[in-house]
Amino acid sequence: MAGFADSNRDLWQLISNTSVPWPKDLIKIQLNRSKTRLMQSLRFYRKPSSESRMRLSKEKKLPSVQLNFIQQLSDFLDLDEMLCYDLYSVYLVRDYRGSTKELLDVLNSERHRQVLMVKLRDFYYSERIYLLRCLSYIFSFSDSIYNHIYCDVFNDFVQPLYKSDNYVHELVKQYFEISEQNLPTATIAIAVTEKQGSAWILSNLREQCELLELLLIYYKRTEHKLPDLVELLKLFKKQGFGQWQCNNRMMDETTELLVSRIGFLQVLLAIDAMELESLTENMSENKAEERVLSSGSYKDLDAIFMGLGEAVEHGPLLLMWSVVSQISDRGGDGLVIRKLGNRAVQLKVFEYLNAKLSTEPFNGRMIIADVCRNVIYGLLSAALNTFQLQTLGDIQFLHFTAVRLLDCEFIATHFWSRTSEDGLMVLFANALECFPLRFGVLIKLLTVLAKASRDSAAEVANVLQNLTSYSEALDRRVVLESTNQSNIVLLAKDQTPYICPDVPFVIQHGTQGSIFPFAGKCVSDGIRWSITYDGWKVLAGEIHLLLSQVTYGSGMIEQETVHRVILTCRLLSSLLKADYRRISSDVEFLEMMIGHLYCLVQRFSLLPSPSTEFLASCFEVFHEIIQWEPLECWQKLHQTGFLPYLSHQVTSVGEALRALNRGAYGAILAGSERMQGRYPVTQAFLQLLISMVEPLNAAGKLDEILPSSLFVCQEIFPVMYKYRFYDPYAREKMGQKCLTVFMKILKSQGEISDVKSTNKSFSVKDVVVHNLLFAECSHTLLDIIGTGVDVVETALANQVNALEGFGIELIALLRLALSVMNQLLMSWPEGTSTSPVAQMLSSRPAHGAERHIVATVSHYIYHRHNPDLPSQATLLLKHLALLFPMSMLSCLGNEAETIRDVYLMRLQSATESISLKVFTLEWLSTCVQCQPGIIELFLNINLVKGKDDGQREYGLGRDNCLQTVLDLIEVPKQRTYRCPPELLCAASEFLHSLWKGRRQTAMTVLRGMKGFWSSVCHSLMREPPKPSDETDIKLLTVDVTNCSHIFRILSLEIYHADRKVDDTLEAELNTLFCKERLLFWSKYIGSLLAWSSDESFPKELQQCLIQLLLAWREFVVVLSSNRVENVTLKDGSKNGDETKRLLLSDVLDGLRAQFLGQDLTAVNMKLSSITSSLYLMVLKHWCSHVKDFGATVVKLTEILAQTCCNHQSALSSVQSNVLASLMLILQHTKTQMTTFVNFDCLISLFPVVCELLQNCVQRPLIVKSSTSDKGKHEPTASPDSKFNLLMDTIHLLKELICTLLTESDPKWLTILKQFTVVQCLISAATSLLQAKQGFGLLQAIVLFFTDMCRIPEGAELLLVNGVNQQLCLLIGNLYSDSSNNQGGIIDGKSSDHVLRCTIYRNYICLLSAMLETLGYSFVKDSLDFIGVHQERFHLCLDCSCSLLTAEVLTEAEESCYFLARFTKHRYEWRLHLPGVLQMLMSDVCAITQRCVSLLLQPRLLQFLLDKRVQCHQDRLNLPIPSRLSVSRHLIQQTSTDETEVSSPESLQIQTRLLNIVNYCLVAMRHFSPDLYEVIMDQTLDVSPYDTFVSLGFSAPSVDQDSSPTFGTFIAIINLCLKLLAKIEGKYQPSPLKPSTPKPILTDSSSSPISRPVVMFLMENSLVLIMSQSMRYLRDVNLSQRDKQLLKRELSAELNSCLMSIQRHLRCSTPTSSSSSRWSGPFRSEHSYFRVVDTFVKQILK
Repeated sequence: MAGFADSNRDLWQLISNTSVPWPKDLIKIQLNRSKTRLMQSLRFYRKPSSESRMRLSKEKKLPSVQLNFIQQLSDFLDLDEMLCYDLYSVYLVRDYRGSTKELLDVLNSERHRQVLMVKLRDFYYSERIYLLRCLSYIFSFSDSIYNHIYCDVFNDFVQPLYKSDNYVHELVKQYFEISEQNLPTATIAIAVTEKQGSAWILSNLREQCELLELLLIYYKRTEHKLPDLVELLKLFKKQGFGQWQCNNRMMDETTELLVSRIGFLQVLLAIDAMELESLTENMSENKAEERVLSSGSYKDLDAIFMGLGEAVEHGPLLLMWSVVSQISDRGGDGLVIRKLGNRAVQLKVFEYLNAKLSTEPFNGRMIIADVCRNVIYGLLSAALNTFQLQTLGDIQFLHFTAVRLLDCEFIATHFWSRTSEDGLMVLFANALECFPLRFGVLIKLLTVLAKASRDSAAEVANVLQNLTSYSEALDRRVVLESTNQSNIVLLAKDQTPYICPDVPFVIQHGTQGSIFPFAGKCVSDGIRWSITYDGWKVLAGEIHLLLSQVTYGSGMIEQETVHRVILTCRLLSSLLKADYRRISSDVEFLEMMIGHLYCLVQRFSLLPSPSTEFLASCFEVFHEIIQWEPLECWQKLHQTGFLPYLSHQVTSVGEALRALNRGAYGAILAGSERMQGRYPVTQAFLQLLISMVEPLNAAGKLDEILPSSLFVCQEIFPVMYKYRFYDPYAREKMGQKCLTVFMKILKSQGEISDVKSTNKSFSVKDVVVHNLLFAECSHTLLDIIGTGVDVVETALANQVNALEGFGIELIALLRLALSVMNQLLMSWPEGTSTSPVAQMLSSRPAHGAERHIVATVSHYIYHRHNPDLPSQATLLLKHLALLFPMSMLSCLGNEAETIRDVYLMRLQSATESISLKVFTLEWLSTCVQCQPGIIELFLNINLVKGKDDGQREYGLGRDNCLQTVLDLIEVPKQRTYRCPPELLCAASEFLHSLWKGRRQTAMTVLRGMKGFWSSVCHSLMREPPKPSDETDIKLLTVDVTNCSHIFRILSLEIYHADRKVDDTLEAELNTLFCKERLLFWSKYIGSLLAWSSDESFPKELQQCLIQLLLAWREFVVVLSSNRVENVTLKDGSKNGDETKRLLLSDVLDGLRAQFLGQDLTAVNMKLSSITSSLYLMVLKHWCSHVKDFGATVVKLTEILAQTCCNHQSALSSVQSNVLASLMLILQHTKTQMTTFVNFDCLISLFPVVCELLQNCVQRPLIVKSSTSDKGKHEPTASPDSKFNLLMDTIHLLKELICTLLTESDPKWLTILKQFTVVQCLISAATSLLQAKQGFGLLQAIVLFFTDMCRIPEGAELLLVNGVNQQLCLLIGNLYSDSSNNQGGIIDGKSSDHVLRCTIYRNYICLLSAMLETLGYSFVKDSLDFIGVHQERFHLCLDCSCSLLTAEVLTEAEESCYFLARFTKHRYEWRLHLPGVLQMLMSDVCAITQRCVSLLLQPRLLQFLLDKRVQCHQDRLNLPIPSRLSVSRHLIQQTSTDETEVSSPESLQIQTRLLNIVNYCLVAMRHFSPDLYEVIMDQTLDVSPYDTFVSLGFSAPSVDQDSSPTFGTFIAIINLCLKLLAKIEGKYQPSPLKPSTPKPILTDSSSSPISRPVVMFLMENSLVLIMSQSMRYLRDVNLSQRDKQLLKRELSAELNSCLMSIQRHLRCSTPTSSSSSRWSGPFRSEHSYFRVVDTFVKQILK
């Protein structure tokens, strides 16, 4: 594209923004691209031509509307059409704020089109200015003395321009043309109004200034050609040195500064062309004739300068020409030289120079200011070398000008290299001679010289310590002795200039003095004593003098003394700033002087109208002292009473506001500074606070700054916009300092407490946060943020220099305000949603009202001068999106698309600030989760078409961020200036947010884009920085974070993949696996983990390493789960076995590395927790790939032992993971029959686990609840981590014991006793039962005890430790708190209740196991338990058949089993608890009858189960008889026919009922005579045995609640036969009944009712029938009739049963029971048949 497709402002920002170190090659490329533009300068902008208009029509193919507009624009700007098109294009890309549709509307509207032309005109003017600024910048920093990073590139660019004069001639011609241009007349497009004419004039004058500055900078490195100089001076003279412009009639007061600036630049060019310094240096060698003086142009120059003398601008020129004339000796008799010099003095040449040096840009720090100072320095040096000082008139302004020059480092260096009679040294020597009579002259010179550089400050200190003359006013009271020499006297008596006991300064008698005339106040003569003394004595004497004056009151203070002390303080602060150590060690009186300054501050602050300038100068000294002795200085300042303070102790922010005393400073601010409009004390006070925040924070005393910061929040920052300011930049600087104070406080350590709390202490951070959220500070902060980009751009356009001015200060203020808001949002306290800040930021946009604050912040993206401003604004948008539930899209309104386009454009730019790109991507990452409208706007994904299979195909819109991000992370661009590591990391974070937020459309589009997965995975193929102390920590941090995002992306992609991943991703993963990059990253993360335990591990890397480890955990876990088919680990082996083994090993080594350091930090704890969980998760899938289980167990044992040494509470997660890993290994070796390690490894592990358990129990398990929580149970949420840890420890102990049971020598039992494990667990169980917490842990303890009872030694250990004695009573807490009368039996809907009931049942199992193992030894404990819980036993057995719930039946089953075991010891039971025995055995008989009745009617049982939910609530409050009547009612509604179809729940209930009946029958057998004994022993006394079976032979019924009869047992036998037929699949339904479906469960292997249970039940029934019948037959009290009835009926029933049994046994194969619970009384199934048959034939015949 011909013309300037790139913006000149963009080029200037690229070369001037040194905060972003762009590659030199990029700068060189950009300069070469713009070389034509830069070489031609303003001539680049050609006039319109017909040829250009034709080219525009042919080449661009523009719509007619745009073509007409560009042609009109060309006429309006008088600019080439092609250039107009380029200008128009760049403007649309860079500065236009609207959409394409809005642009078309503008072009079609005449009024809007004119407005657009005016904006394009302003843009064109700025482009011309920035083109000249680019040239000035390049020429300025092409010199190597400035050490610019692009100095070599700039020098290569300008070097050809210096070799030829054509370029500078072209610049001069351009200046001629610009200066002679007249205001353009009206054009076809738009009329030239007065306002537009003013804009043109301002642009013309600015271009003149820029061209003159460019010429001045250009000539800095080359000589002027005298013919060219003559022509240039003639033009300057014609212009009246800027005063006679062509368009003077149109100028107003707004152009005065520019006109004056043009004149001064012309003066500087003329002076610089004379090269006065060179002329002066060559005076003695007579070489000056070679160029200027011997030239033929001398007469022309002389004619020009001799014609001057009317304007003040002529003064420097006349002074310069008088110097040249004096050197050339062409002044004749000197009259011409005197005339020139006198006229220059009359024009107040030094006053003019001083005034110009105080204006912009000559008072700044840019190159043009340095060049200006250098030129003026040369002029003054030449004048002082040529003329006597006395001939230069009043030298006061000469001193002022010298002061403005000498603070430059290069001038100060040159100054100190001169002799006392050379240049400004003459002025300096004069000041030394007149010191301290002319106190201010020397001190000001020394002050600016001390500021110049450290070497210059050293020279100043040396001069000050070795003064050789002391001047003072001639006092007639001083006794003098005359001498032979005129005006030379001797001191006749010792004289003490300063009465200060601490500073001995005496002028000895006999000292020679010289009298000289002095025109001072009331003084005509002065005397100069020739002595050598230390100047610090004079300075200390002045401070002491002022202190003595203020002691006597304000009326005794002399303003001259105050002024001298002010100058002294400024000199002192400059020297301390330059070299504090040297000054503090060399100056003898420094400590005394500073102490006096503290006293002066204290006393001056109490005066009615103290000098604010003096107080500010004192604070400047304190500020430098604070840099080295902050705490001491702060303490002394507090003692002065100057600073604000609190009148009493406070406990809240509101109370602090009431207790705030403003101190002396508050009175000064209100009474003096606000009235004057100058705020030196406030500026110094704020600077003092800025310097004190960090030292006080480091010392833990930051709260001492609370009153001062509170004062800033209340009295300075909120009302500074109401103040009157004399300095135009003072308000912005004050705001910057206030915000800096806030920023430092917010960044200080410590967390923010509840800012509204009034019941607890608060910190200075709370004060700042409270004021920034709720007080007037919030409005001021928001007002600053809401300034708007338009105000900033206007301020930049109006300032003189691109890098200095009001616009720059405003940008700095905005940056700080945005930074403070960002920091405030980063530490946003809870409960602040009602603050004004929150309401303003999160409020809905008001349509038609003013712009929303979010929109204002987003508009800062249009700002390009300083990229930090849009960067901070974007960061604020990120925090707003994260915190506030509002729609940013609605806040942006119609401008949303335009803002998006600008963001994308700047994101695409190769020369944009990296920080802005990073913050933009971070903002978009946040919007994925929090701002769906914004992210959809940026994604801009459209539905292209739908496929035939119903799937949709998506495509990207014209402007979208996905293509931009993908272009950024292309492989060739990564780790270059196009995509540095931090930008790559931000892009990865954005992509991860899409995957994390499951943005399916975006993910689908990205997967289909070419090179996406290769760009994402490329970072994993690259070598990251090695983890060491010498590594760039910032680069390492960014790389680690980037890789963590990539691992998470891959993890989510694989996890959510549908069987297979994309082919491209598969290829990348295969590359990752085959090149062993997975193992590399495993080793690399392991090295980072090893480094983390070292003390040198950087803090910046801690959180990044945690995130990387978390991402690595996700990735490896997903890989180990084998979720997709085409992603499998591959290496040299077939299935990646070696890779899996090495990964496991690396993780375990990384976990061990966390415990190698001396101290276990919080980071090590976090890393160890993550690593241990990773090992556990992977071990679940890859346990079979562990090569050496023994070594692994040893390592895990070592880790577990290390965790037991310290920080157990903090490492509970690590311990749980290690315990679980060990348990996995033990279970794997057991289930897979893997060859395990020898038992020594487990024995070595056993004490470690026991120690851990002991430590866990020793720590408090129970957290005491507050009084308001009394009576509440532990919530049903997951138990606390300490409970989980203890449970894991118990489970591992169980697993270890099960593994070690096969060992012949039970060493583990000894270890249990050694660590008192049983005692600890009993103690823990006691605590848990008392507190009613940790029921899960309690269950684990009970189960562990149950497993211990497998062997007699374990049961004995429990008995010895009194497990039942300590827990028997407390077990009742598991059910005793129920609010109903059923004791918690029927309250089964609470999960907490279910768990407690389960624990109760487990405890009954424990007692049953102990009773079975220990036998008689455990009878006493069993009696205790039955006696305590007899009501629970009774209630359980009574309600079980009524409720029919699994929980109740299970408890009844376990209770019956315990009773069946305990009835073996019926004699002891009858002896100690006869009443309980009677009650419980009655319950056993009753429950037997009920269970059998339900088993006999399965359809009724099924019906009851179906109706249980509906009837449950109605039956809860009914007593048992009422519930039985309900059952009878149900029976009447239900058929008595049996059903062959049962639900799984019904089968489960039947199984439990069968088990209950079995256990009840076993219990009954113990109360019935032994069958063999009662048959064989005719003498047996049967009276001790009860006849609990009634003489009845009918089947039991649900509606009857009676004791069991012989019919009950006969019914049981028939039921068993039927069940056996079902189990073996031989059941055939009756042919008389309708056909029914096939039984659900016919396979014995799948049936819940097992054959041994049925057989056991049948055997017990037969035994009880025979035993009880013998009891009746032996009963003498029973009548013969009843005995005959018994024999007859029983014989018939048994014969029938025997026939059925015989038929069943002939068709079945007998089996034996594998369970001890179901072993019957007979050895085989056929043996009891013979017994029964014999019994029927022999006994019942």
